[in-house]
Amino acid sequence: MRTGKYVLVIAAACMALLCSCSKLEFAGVYDRVMVELDQSYTGIDVSDCIEVRYSVDCESAAIEADVNLIPYVEIYEKGNTLKIGLAKGLKLDDDGWNSLRVVVTLPFRPEVRSISLSGAATFISDFPVTGDRFSLDASGASRFTGDVAADMVAIDLSGASTMECGSLICSRMDLSAGGASSARLSGKVSSCRISLSGASTMKGVPDVLPFSLELHDCSGSLSGASYASFRSDGSISCSLSGASTIVYMGNADISRSRVSGDGSVIELVDDRSDY
Repeated sequence: MRTGKYVLVIAAACMALLCSCSKLEFAGVYDRVMVELDQSYTGIDVSDCIEVRYSVDCESAAIEADVNLIPYVEIYEKGNTLKIGLAKGLKLDDDGWNSLRVVVTLPFRPEVRSISLSGAATFISDFPVTGDRFSLDASGASRFTGDVAADMVAIDLSGASTMECGSLICSRMDLSAGGASSARLSGKVSSCRISLSGASTMKGVPDVLPFSLELHDCSGSLSGASYASFRSDGSISCSLSGASTIVYMGNADISRSRVSGDGSVIELVDDRSDY
């Protein structure tokens, strides 16, 4: 293991790479390099198939990757956001992209309020993200896994992205999911507004507990064969179209929901039913 401040991009190496048509070849040897950060950021932006592990057990950031790839992993602060990605112009062959593995470990920061993931990025937190508000923006088959406890939560999923949250506690949640994205949530939300489209889903986690998400009040819309399942003893006032479905348990008032086409709002009395 090498320690000390890691230069994010080795100028000579990057210049040679970006100015040529050659593709980077992996050495087949992995290394772990420590990275010094100012620790003043409140947002994290991850891209380019990189996996971030957010941990209370580490004191400093680290990069783990093939030794030939490490110089092209960029970690820097821009404004209040920590940016994590690969150097622009990096060229890999198909096998290189298929075998790409970059893991960045970050020390947990309670000040972080927003996370943005793109390009099949992954974010895994082993400690609940807490605060007065939290926002997640995931696109391009990205994935977030972790618990959240905040007063206000905003989630935007697109392009077959996934959020998996085993413990979600918040007063208000705004959830938008499109392009076959999936929100797998367990916990309690006082007020929720949803917008599901393009065969997207919102349901409990794990799959054997489809009604582990409790929404007291739920409003919004579902379209394009989208699906939601949850418990509710408050109200459900959603518009459904294009073969979309809400399956719920509880004593919710659904009188203000509107259904068109083949959409449906279904009440279950047994959570073992096949829905």
